[in-house]
Amino acid sequence: MPKTAHFSQALKTSSLMSASIFGRDNNSDSDMHTSPIFTTCIVVLTAVLIAAGILIYRILFPAIISYPWDMPGEKSRQRKREKKMAVVFAGSFNPPHWGHLVMIRYLVERGIRTWNADGPDERKLQILNTWGPLLLGPVWPLKTVFLEGDPQYRDVSSTLVRSICSNRRRELGNPTYLEELSMLVPESVVEMVTDAYGR
Repeated sequence: MPKTAHFSQALKTSSLMSASIFGRDNNSDSDMHTSPIFTTCIVVLTAVLIAAGILIYRILFPAIISYPWDMPGEKSRQRKREKKMAVVFAGSFNPPHWGHLVMIRYLVERGIRTWNADGPDERKLQILNTWGPLLLGPVWPLKTVFLEGDPQYRDVSSTLVRSICSNRRRELGNPTYLEELSMLVPESVVEMVTDAYGR
């Protein structure tokens, strides 16, 4: 028997074996498209592509609530729906200042300083918060909405508050720090913030 005959016989045998393993005839390729394994693979692949598309869309087009914030009416459906929502407001609050408090007041009633100032760093965190749960969890990530701060408090930071408090320690006889501090934190907590961060 010539070598080509051996080769074609071996090829025929292997295709018959693979057809019997997958439970289909060698002659019907259309059965492959209706097999449960093929259908399951297509469904899973479609679900993964849709999920990836949603997450990529959230990263490319983040939800940003710009100042001035819209306040829905007291009896509106949106207001009732939002009251049932839980919000995670991330921040160090070390110490809390007017910038934090104004945003919290808005969130209770119904961030970031500006997208230009904090956007790149927030984008990196958003990518981690979006893909991290899926890769480590696997859990669907929470939606991130960026709340832009009141322009009046854009330059206020916890670092500035701590700096004024620590300078107070060096200048014990200087009463002007209280004025500076009361512009950054509520007057009712100026003394407590000074005691806590002025050491």
